[in-house]
Amino acid sequence: MERHFERDLEELKERLLWMGNLAERSVHQAVHAVLEADEKLAVAVLTEENVINELQIEIDDRVVQLLALQQLMAAISASCWPSRASITIWNVLATRPSTSRSPHSASCATRA
Repeated sequence: MERHFERDLEELKERLLWMGNLAERSVHQAVHAVLEADEKLAVAVLTEENVINELQIEIDDRVVQLLALQQLMAAISASCWPSRASITIWNVLATRPSTSRSPHSASCATRA
């Protein structure tokens, strides 16, 4: 799962850099359009603004998805990996002849 997150994060970084590149280019073009009174270039800048806005929405949505997935995975991991204290207690109970399965491991098994 960690590799998927790293890959998704790298893809997100590339999209963000691409959006920044488009925005920087648009600023230069907008300044040029104003200084040269180039209406055709101004229209092109406005058209490209829509592309930049769509990219921003896409990136924002992806960030929320990645954060939600990481939070979910952390919660699952925390609930399926017992604390050191519960492991110690389980080890003590496991040495008794009449112990049953750990309730903790049973709850994790049902999630899998």
